[in-house]
Amino acid sequence: MPPIDDDDNEEFMTALYETPKGLSMIETGHYSTMKISSEERPCTNNPDSQRCLGFMKLHRKMGYNFQIESALFPENINNSDNLSVDLTISNVGVAPIYYDWEVQFGLINQNDIPVQIFDTTFDLTTILDNDSKTITLSDLITTDIGDYRLGVRFIQPDADESKNTAWKLDARNAYILLANDIPVIDGKWNSNNALVGGWSILGNITVQDATLSINDYNVLDNSIQIYPNPTSKNLTILDKNDIGLKDIKFSDMTGRIIQETDLNNLIDNTITLDITNLSAGTYNAIINSDQGKVQKRFIKQ
Repeated sequence: MPPIDDDDNEEFMTALYETPKGLSMIETGHYSTMKISSEERPCTNNPDSQRCLGFMKLHRKMGYNFQIESALFPENINNSDNLSVDLTISNVGVAPIYYDWEVQFGLINQNDIPVQIFDTTFDLTTILDNDSKTITLSDLITTDIGDYRLGVRFIQPDADESKNTAWKLDARNAYILLANDIPVIDGKWNSNNALVGGWSILGNITVQDATLSINDYNVLDNSIQIYPNPTSKNLTILDKNDIGLKDIKFSDMTGRIIQETDLNNLIDNTITLDITNLSAGTYNAIINSDQGKVQKRFIKQ
């Protein structure tokens, strides 16, 4: 077979990246990856070119491309209960994943460290292109009470195990990023060459003291009122039953603490806080009292 000359190669690259033919080829062949030589990488020298834009379109379409459709889990749970999660993901790519990577859920603290990891037996290879499946979890909470973020990650088997040397891979290649625009704790190799991080954050969970009954918690929750909600400038906290408020923390939807304030200057069991420094969005107000912890949600306009 005669070698492909430069003109033929240029014609092929143009058809591949700058016409519908390339995308049609990817979809028809169900390609999960493509290998190109360094000189053919169209985004290296001209990231704004039509060829680069076409290349990235093909790159995003190829292979498995998982996207969260829904994530159901409790915002509050007792520390002796089972954590139940229903995570529905779809494969919006054109090929299934061919090797069964591990699926893990984790409770992540404010230092990005998982305090409890839950392994599952879900088989990722069962999610075909244009298909969706629900990954379920029901496992006992064994961690301390506190405020955490719920994370999920898809990692190469045994990537999180200690090993003599790292797998000649950038750690980012050892876990799968979801198509959704959600917070991610970046993965890296630790000193034992075990993967840490790689968590996609689904939301916040408060682990409560199991000795506090549901009725007790409802009474505690009803003892605190925050208003107005939504608000653009000030947020007022009212201790209706004099339960002894201690401090309040504002966290965003990733669980990151944005602001913390002592509540020892209440007048008539009321304090008003200036929140003009907060960006518009939804926040959790985590309020500590002498009788327990309460979490309220509010919207900053």
